[in-house]
Amino acid sequence: MGEVYRARDTKLDRDVALKILPAAMASDPARLRRFEREAKTVAGLNHPHIVTLYSIEAADGVRFLTMELIEGRSVAELLPPEGFPLPRVLDLGIAVADALAAAHARSVAHRDIKPADVMVTTDGRVKVLDFGLAKPIESAPGEDTATRAQPLTVDGAVIGTVPYMSPEQLRGREVDHRSDIFSLGVLLYELCTGHRPFRGDTQADVMSSILTASPPELARVKPDHPCRLGSVVERCLQKDPSGRYGAATEVRDELAALRAELESGRTVATGVSTPSPDRTPRVASTRRRPALIGVAVLALALLGLWAGLRSRDHAASDSVPKTIAVLPFENLSPQDSSDFFSTGIYEDVITALGSLHDLKVISRTSVAVAMEEAGTPREIGHRLDARYVVEGSVRRFENQVRVTAQLVDAATEQSLWSSTYDRELRDVLAVQASIAQDIAATLRTTLQPAEAAKLRDVPTVVIAAYDEYLRARTILNASWIPPDALREAIDHLQSATVTDPDFADGWALLSRAESDLTDHLRDLDDREEDAAAAADLAEKALTRAEELAPGSASALKAKGYFYRIVRKDPVTALRALDQAMTLNPNDAETLQSQSWIYFSLGQLDACCDALEKAYAIDNANGRLIYMLTFSYELAGRYAEMVPFFERLARLEPERTHLPVQAR
Repeated sequence: MGEVYRARDTKLDRDVALKILPAAMASDPARLRRFEREAKTVAGLNHPHIVTLYSIEAADGVRFLTMELIEGRSVAELLPPEGFPLPRVLDLGIAVADALAAAHARSVAHRDIKPADVMVTTDGRVKVLDFGLAKPIESAPGEDTATRAQPLTVDGAVIGTVPYMSPEQLRGREVDHRSDIFSLGVLLYELCTGHRPFRGDTQADVMSSILTASPPELARVKPDHPCRLGSVVERCLQKDPSGRYGAATEVRDELAALRAELESGRTVATGVSTPSPDRTPRVASTRRRPALIGVAVLALALLGLWAGLRSRDHAASDSVPKTIAVLPFENLSPQDSSDFFSTGIYEDVITALGSLHDLKVISRTSVAVAMEEAGTPREIGHRLDARYVVEGSVRRFENQVRVTAQLVDAATEQSLWSSTYDRELRDVLAVQASIAQDIAATLRTTLQPAEAAKLRDVPTVVIAAYDEYLRARTILNASWIPPDALREAIDHLQSATVTDPDFADGWALLSRAESDLTDHLRDLDDREEDAAAAADLAEKALTRAEELAPGSASALKAKGYFYRIVRKDPVTALRALDQAMTLNPNDAETLQSQSWIYFSLGQLDACCDALEKAYAIDNANGRLIYMLTFSYELAGRYAEMVPFFERLARLEPERTHLPVQAR
C-alpha cells in the first residue's frame, strides 16, 4: 500500500506518519477518486484502538496520507513462540474486537487483520493499523454500489495477507464484516498458541488449508486455556460466513465476560482432561489449590469419570466436522495375488460412509497421496485434516471372507471402535453397510431413514458378478482412461450384467462406460456407426438401471452422464446430477461432471464453484485440479488459479505446460 515515513507537522507541531500512495494508484484518476471517497469513510473512525487518519494530501505530484504516529512494537514482534499468557490474549483480543466493532458500525471492513497491524504503544495501549485496505461494506444512499464494491488496489485482485484471509476473500468474492471476524479468529488462535491455525509449506498450501481444512482444536493445542475461548475461536473460523458471529461486538463481549470470570477468581472449565478419548470431562481451575487432599479427591473423581467413559465414543460437537480418512484395506487373501477385491470392499466402505449427511469423507486419491508422505494415522490425519482414520483388512478364502475394521482418533491414535466380520462370500456386500452403521453409531451420527434404507440395500448377491464389476471399477477409477482400457472395463461390466441381470449398479456403470466410449468414437474419423452403437448400448443399460433401481444415486449419475455426453441435453443432465449429489454429497466425480456441463454452457463461475466443491473432497486428483486451473484461466480469475497451478505442478509436473496463463 505504499511507503511510510515519520514526519513533522509544522502547523500543529506534532509528529505524524506519512504514507506515500503507490504510483499506480496515484496516477489513475478513477482509482484515486474511489480511494479518496472511501478514505473519507475511514477518516470518520474515531476510536481509541484505531489509528487515526488525518488527511489526504498532494505535493509536487505525490499523493500521501497523514496519519497518527504510533510508537511501540507490533504484536508480530512481541508474540512469544508459545503464545501470550491468557490474560494478555484476552486484553489484545478485546481491544481488536472493539476496534472492528467500531469500524463495522460505520459500515467499514478492515480486510487485513493480522499481528503486524496490531501495535502496542510504549505506554501499553493497543492500536489497529492499516485501515488503508478498508472498504465500505454497504453503499450510502445515492452511491454507485458497483463502483464502491471494487477493491482499492488492482480491480478484481485478492486483497489481504493470505494466512489471515477468509475463504470468501481468497476466492476474490465480495466481503463484509464477517470476513474480519474470520481474520480475528486466526489472530486469536495465533495469540494463544504462537502459530497460525492454517499452515503449509507454500502459499498455495496455506490457501488450500483455509479453504478446506479445520485447524487443530485450541483445547488440544493449549489444554490449559478455557473451553469457552476455544468455542469463540472455533465459531470465528467457520468456513461459511453465516456460521460465524454476526457482529464483532459479540466476540468482544464473549472475551470480556471470560476475562471477568478469570479476574473474579471463579473456576473456569479448561481443555485439561483425563486421558479419555472422550472430550467431555474438562475440569480445572485458574487458581492452584494447595490442599493435597482436594487434589487427590479431584484426581480420583476424574479417574472414575475416565473409567466410566471409556466405552463412549469420541464424537465431536455439532460444530466440528466429522471428517474421516479411510485407508486402503490390506489384502490378506492367500490364494489371490490381485487386490481388486479388497480395493472394492474399501471403496464401497467409502461410498457407504460418504452417503451419510453428517460425515465428510476424504477421497481415496487424496488419501493415497497423503500415505506416500506420511506413515502413521496421526501424520495422515494431520495432512488430510481428518479427525478420524479408518483402517481395515480383507481375507478371502474359498467361500468365506473376513473383514476387519477399526476407527482411530487421528490425534491420539487411540482405537475408538473395532470389529471383525466373518461372512459367507455371497453376503460380503452387507459388511460395508455394517461398518458404516457401526462407525456412525460410534460418532453419534443419526441416520436419516433414507440413509438407513440405502445401507440395507445390497446391489447383488452373485459374487461372480460383483468380481467383474470390481475389476471394471478399478479400471475406470483412473484419472485418464485410454480407449483399450475403457473397452476392457466394458467387457467386465457386460459379463457382470449377464451373470446377474438384476445388478442395477452394474448396469448403471455400464451405461456410463458406454457413454464415455461414445464420446471417444465421435472424435475419430469414420467411426460414426460405432459411436451410434455405443450410444444405443448406453441408453439400454441406463433404462435397465432405472427399471431396477429408480431414483438411486448410481442410476441418476449414469443418467447425468448419458444426457451430458450422448444426448447433449444439459438441463436434464444437471437435474439428474443434482439429485445424485443429494443422495451422495461426498461424490467429487459427480461434481466434476456438473462442471463440464457448466463449462459447455459458458457458465465459468458455476463451473469453478462445482470444481471447488470437488477439490474440497478430492484435493489430489490431477485431472480435477487441471480442470479447475484451466477454468479459472478462461474466467480471468488468475489470482485464484495460481495456488492450484502450483499444486498441480507438485502432483503432476508433466501437465503444467497446459495452462499457459498460469505462468
